[in-house]
Amino acid sequence: MGNTAVGNAAALATSDTDSDPLGATEEALVAEWIRPALGPIAVTFGPAGRGHDTGAAPHIRVTLLGVTPAAAARGSSRDPPSLRLLARYLITAAASEQSAADRLIVTLGFTALDRGEPELERDSPASDMWLALGIEARPALVVRAMLERHRVVQAAPLVRQPVVTQWSHTRAISGVIRGPGDVPISGARIEVASAGLNTFSDHKGEFVLLGVPVGPPAPVLLVAAKGVRLTVRATSPASEPLLISVPLPES
Repeated sequence: MGNTAVGNAAALATSDTDSDPLGATEEALVAEWIRPALGPIAVTFGPAGRGHDTGAAPHIRVTLLGVTPAAAARGSSRDPPSLRLLARYLITAAASEQSAADRLIVTLGFTALDRGEPELERDSPASDMWLALGIEARPALVVRAMLERHRVVQAAPLVRQPVVTQWSHTRAISGVIRGPGDVPISGARIEVASAGLNTFSDHKGEFVLLGVPVGPPAPVLLVAAKGVRLTVRATSPASEPLLISVPLPES
């Protein structure tokens, strides 16, 4: 089917119909286009060619062919853009005589052109579409209409009390990691998990952690060395290095 169109897409759904954009759009197609053009004619929605396109009474059939994403509408500085889909409909007519059905389609086409909506596709329905529907080709219209759903913005609660900012004081923690016999342990991992800080001891077993929050409570160090893990609370003054003894198992 061709994609070239005439006129503007019919933005027929409103913010009051966000719960059922499709139903609101289809009601608007009938109330704002079909009935004003043809009067109180019977209109049904559903697949064409299943016993609904024959009979003596004039009849309009509206068949949803599919939906595709549409460009988002511009939102205001306070509201985000709404979500939009473009629905494609096949419009067919039935009457006691085919010539009468043809005139119904022509009248609907002229009315859409005069009003500027719904959007009419220039190309006629392709033969494979009629084959898929299982009916003979006939005069018909393919129109487009916009489905729209507005996004709901949650209002931020008002701050009824002044915001108090508390700055956390930090300090450097230094120390020495030793094993049995006061032998320095290199490569030990020292971590302050609550602050996301970690370091490793050097060849002398020494380490320094910068920017450690002082608390209270006093920061807790997690020490891992040669398969042994232990926790140490840094309660000593900042000027004194921590002496951490790791009880390594005898080899």
